[in-house]
Amino acid sequence: MEKILEVKDLRKSYKDKLILDNINFSLKPKEIVGLVGANGAGKTTLMKLILGFIFKDSGEIKFYNESSFHNNRELMNKIGFLIDTRIYEHLNAEENIKIQMLYRNVKDRKKTFERAKYLLELVGLNNVDKKISDYSFGMKQRLSLTLSLLSDVKLLILDEPFVGLDPNGIVGVKNFIKEIVEKEGIALLISSHQMNEIDELCSRFLILKDKKIINHNLSKDKVYIFNTLNNLDFIKNNINGLKIIKNKIYVNDKKNLDLAIDFIRNNNISLSDIELEVDSMGKVFKEVENEKSSQSRTI
Repeated sequence: MEKILEVKDLRKSYKDKLILDNINFSLKPKEIVGLVGANGAGKTTLMKLILGFIFKDSGEIKFYNESSFHNNRELMNKIGFLIDTRIYEHLNAEENIKIQMLYRNVKDRKKTFERAKYLLELVGLNNVDKKISDYSFGMKQRLSLTLSLLSDVKLLILDEPFVGLDPNGIVGVKNFIKEIVEKEGIALLISSHQMNEIDELCSRFLILKDKKIINHNLSKDKVYIFNTLNNLDFIKNNINGLKIIKNKIYVNDKKNLDLAIDFIRNNNISLSDIELEVDSMGKVFKEVENEKSSQSRTI
């Protein structure tokens, strides 16, 4: 499948401090990838490098296989972003939208403006006549999110898109993001400290640690059987495909789960509980942060 964005051997430092080292990853159409890391890990720096806001020390960034895309206005108009978005505070939301459409050379302005009005309603900004200078921080963030989605983008970079949204707004924005990514073939790189909000959105994650990238795919269907007795080895030796950690039996598919349950029942083994466990980015991130070292992986 075609790669929309490709990052190779990217390196960035400020003065004598190395921030990012040997960063390698790519994004494909219809892919939602989460970018996570501790404060100061380099998430915002990486996003700004991709957008051309700051210069890299070495390495290569390609958008649609073009490494000089930062100088190509037509290609840059295909990138939407929520990071250091320019908003004219003496104007209202509608005027900011019109300026953004002019800047991005939007052809179908009527259709784009209808989309913008829908987005404003989705994020709870119905009063388009109110000046931005009277907006709260959360309202400005919501307007910035709307501006990032105006044009026919193919790469979307969102930094903390859920800040300032109430629960209903978060659900609406997530559903809209999933819809346009699938419908319009967008590649999305999203960073958020609200990991529970991006768990269900992302197909995989890029974890920034020790200046490098760790690629991680979450398991969405891990099942475990919890046993209070000392029969774990007996069960494991008789049923294939099981993994035992402490006194939990992990089963990774429905067939093995059924076999394990039948075996336990037929051998009169008592269970305290049977649960479904879905892996979470918060759990994985905590485990990664607790590791002494990590390896960089090319995606």
